[in-house]
Amino acid sequence: MSKPRQPGSAQQSNSNLDRRDLLALSGLAAVALTSPVHAAPAAEAHKVTLTQGTNIAVTVAPDGQSIAMDLLGIIWTVPIAGGPAFQVTDPLTDGAQPDWTPDAKCLVFQSYRDGNFHIWSVARNGTDLTQLTHGPYDCREPRVSPDGRSIAFASDETGHYAIHVIPIGGGPTQLWSKTTGQACQPAWSPDGTRIAYAVDRARIEVVDAAGTTTTPISLKAPAELHSPSFTADGTDIAFSVIENGMAELRTSRATLVSGQDVFPFRATWVANGDMIYAADGEIHRRTSSGNQTIAFSAVVPVSRAHYTKKSRDFDTTRARAVVGIGSPAASQDGKSLVFRALNDLWLLPTKGGKPNPLTKDSFWKCDPAWSPDGKTLAYSTDRGGSLQIWLRDMATGTERQLTRHNAAALSSAWSRDGTQIAFLDQTGALHTVQVAGAATRQVFPAIWEPGKPSWGPGDKTLALAAFKPYSARYREGLSEILTIDVATGAAHYQPHAPHKSLGTRGDDGPVWSPDGTKLAYVFA
Repeated sequence: MSKPRQPGSAQQSNSNLDRRDLLALSGLAAVALTSPVHAAPAAEAHKVTLTQGTNIAVTVAPDGQSIAMDLLGIIWTVPIAGGPAFQVTDPLTDGAQPDWTPDAKCLVFQSYRDGNFHIWSVARNGTDLTQLTHGPYDCREPRVSPDGRSIAFASDETGHYAIHVIPIGGGPTQLWSKTTGQACQPAWSPDGTRIAYAVDRARIEVVDAAGTTTTPISLKAPAELHSPSFTADGTDIAFSVIENGMAELRTSRATLVSGQDVFPFRATWVANGDMIYAADGEIHRRTSSGNQTIAFSAVVPVSRAHYTKKSRDFDTTRARAVVGIGSPAASQDGKSLVFRALNDLWLLPTKGGKPNPLTKDSFWKCDPAWSPDGKTLAYSTDRGGSLQIWLRDMATGTERQLTRHNAAALSSAWSRDGTQIAFLDQTGALHTVQVAGAATRQVFPAIWEPGKPSWGPGDKTLALAAFKPYSARYREGLSEILTIDVATGAAHYQPHAPHKSLGTRGDDGPVWSPDGTKLAYVFA
């Protein structure tokens, strides 16, 4: 699963280090603290003072004394007047989007600490770190209700992002709102009776506890709408907008902030009506008389491990063993292997010996596949100007181009009767082509980077490794076995185990056994 990251800006000796660089260099001393048995190499420690951040989310405490923010995957608090930031969580928490409880004693936030985004809480002094949600689905963007009893958050548990609510201390989840689209970034009304949230970056919906839904704000593409929050008096909703290359804060009535790089997170309000938000790498306070910058300084340790780097001779002309081979395919009689290496296809006797190159040209080639009778090899090459499937007579060495598809044709797989070849194009769509007549038919539409297909019994079904997303909002999902009816295109996903992925979607299967009774694949 792929997870978004939020880099920070570091200032020291005119050097800028983002969050990923900082963690890679040092782990912020986490290795030394958590792994005393396996000591890290000797390291030189430094202190870096951060005075700006990229995509930081801020929220003002109900008592008006502090601001919480996320930076480098760490939750911090800053005095409302500015000053040194206090580190609430460690970097391994990978925390973001903090929110206060009404008594200003605790913070809730989203964290990737256990391998999924979940809702956590922590006391403002950094103690009592507690995970509140669990399971394979993501839980993000927590918001504490005004009475302090509940937390609203967005989760993909229903198959797409919807708004859920849990008790403040954790417990059973209640579905608050399920809409058509990806619902996210919830915000409570000041009286706690309604929740506003963004849908598909295009509109804001508001739902009360009875399920009554209104849509007070909507925008037309390509404008993007993010992070609603009720104004202090509850009469309007503020939100961030990205439009025409500009980021602004608006309400339904007016533009609140323009001319700054406003980060796409919610604005919050001090009791006197001042608005706190983040833009241009800084925290800002918008008052009736103007805009003030709330300066902060966050100090983090950075260390670089000292070790001997491996020497690699990339310029030598001496002979060296080839280690980069791929896509091995065994002939049906078990006597030969073909594989790709050094931009060629090589034939190797299974009994051992010296491999021999087949094509000896400079064109790209990949995905070799034997015909069922072992007489023909299919593979993809751009010899004809684009990546297409060619057929090679293994006895004579003669070749012909099979496909002239309007997109690339790769990942060849012969049908059991040898009359068809299944293949993928670069969009991930699945096709078949007749070996004799070269007629092509799409079997299944494009999906994201599927694996090589394999024919099932009677050439009625194709199986391949395919990505099954949890929702359309992010890339999180699973690599599962997808079986497709060749005649109808009907498809069915099957996981190796609940919420577990296959090893890869490359050459690791699934592959049907010759008798059609089993599937082999790699599970890591």
